[in-house]
Amino acid sequence: MNRHSRIAGTTALALVLAVGCVGQPPSPSTSPSLPIATVSESPVATATPIATTSPTLAPADAARLVLLSTISTTEVPEGYGSMFWVVGMEGSDRVLVGKGVGAQWSPGGTRVIVTSVGPGCSPELTSVKPDGTDATVLPFDLRIGDGPFWWSPDGAHVAFIRYRDPVACKHASAGLPLEPWVMDADGSHQRRLATDGRVTWSPDGQHLTLARASDPNGPWDSLSVIDLAGTVLASVGPEPGVSYGDAIWSPDGTRLVFGRFGAGDEERSLLVADWDLAGLAALDLPSRSFMDGARDWSPNGSAVLVAFATEDVRALLWIIGADGQPARRLSPADADEVGADWSPSGLSIAVARKGAAPDGIEPGVLVMNLDGVGLVTLGAGQDPLWQPDLQPDLNAP
Repeated sequence: MNRHSRIAGTTALALVLAVGCVGQPPSPSTSPSLPIATVSESPVATATPIATTSPTLAPADAARLVLLSTISTTEVPEGYGSMFWVVGMEGSDRVLVGKGVGAQWSPGGTRVIVTSVGPGCSPELTSVKPDGTDATVLPFDLRIGDGPFWWSPDGAHVAFIRYRDPVACKHASAGLPLEPWVMDADGSHQRRLATDGRVTWSPDGQHLTLARASDPNGPWDSLSVIDLAGTVLASVGPEPGVSYGDAIWSPDGTRLVFGRFGAGDEERSLLVADWDLAGLAALDLPSRSFMDGARDWSPNGSAVLVAFATEDVRALLWIIGADGQPARRLSPADADEVGADWSPSGLSIAVARKGAAPDGIEPGVLVMNLDGVGLVTLGAGQDPLWQPDLQPDLNAP
C-alpha cells in the first residue's frame, strides 16, 4: 500500500489511499467490463502462533520508527483528542510530535506532518522532525473544515477534502456536501477535482482513484481512476444495490484491491483488478465477513492484509494470497486488532490491539514477524504507521 499518505488519528476521515497506474491510461471512453468471479469458501485456517518470549525482530526493521496516536480528552483542546508519537522498537524513545486530528509521514520519511485546529477554527499543518524539533507551521491558505490532507508520494501535490460551501466553526459537519481538491506542495494552485467523493494517490503522484455516490444520500456506488485535472480515465459502477469499499493499489501500481457489497453477505466479495479496473476477479476468502476491504498490500504485491469481523464484533487480521495462495490467520483467535501496517521491508507488521488476548500481550501497538516468531510491544496507541524508506531528496514540507 502507499503508506506515504496514511494518516494516524481517530478523528481523521476514514479514507485509504490507493496507488496507481503504470503504462498509458485508457481513454476516457473506456468502460471496463465487470466479470465478477464467484467467491469460494475455504476452510478456516489455523492461527499462526506468536512467541511471547525472546522476541527477535527482523533486522531490516529493528532501526525503523513507527508513528502512532493515543487518545486524550484533557491534553488536546476543543475535543480533538489525539496525541501523536514517534516510537522506536521496544517502545523506546517515545517522542510527542504533535496534538490534533491527524498525522502522517512526509513522502521521504524525514518529517511528520500534524494536522490540528488553528486560530479561527481553520486547520493548521505543522511539519516536525521525528525527534520533535524544528516544528514549522506551513503557510497554507485553508478554509474552516478543510481536511484530511494527503501528500502525493512524489511530494509534489497535496489532496484534501473541502466543504462545498463555506461553514462556520460551530457548524462544520460531515453531513454537509464535501468535495475532493488538490493543491501544489506549497499550498498554491488549489483546484477542485470532483463535486463529491474521496480520492487516493497513485505511487507516481500523477493519478488518483475517486470513489463517489450517484445519490448524495447513498453509498459509494462507483469507483474511477482520474488524472490531476479530474478527468475520468476508467471506472466501474454505478450498479443498483451495489457499493464499493476503499480501493488499495499494489505497490507496483499494476493492480488494486477493493470490496464490493451487495444486499446480503452472499453478495460481498473482495476484488482484485488491473490498474484500469479491467480483469476483475474475486479473492478466495475464509469468509465473507471482511470489514470495509483490504487493510494493506504486502510490499512485494503477493498478498493483502484483510480484517474479518467476528460474531461478537471483533476484528481478526488475515493474510490473503493475491494469486491463489491459501489464507492464513495472523491474529490470535480471541484478539481484537483494529489497525495494521505492513513494514516497507515486508518482513514485519505493526498492529493495534484493543483488548488482551490469550497470548498474554496487553492492548496497544505490537510489531510481529510474518512467521509469528518475533514480537515487540510498542506500548499504548493505535493507527500505527511505519516510517517509509528515507528519501531526503523528495519535497519535504
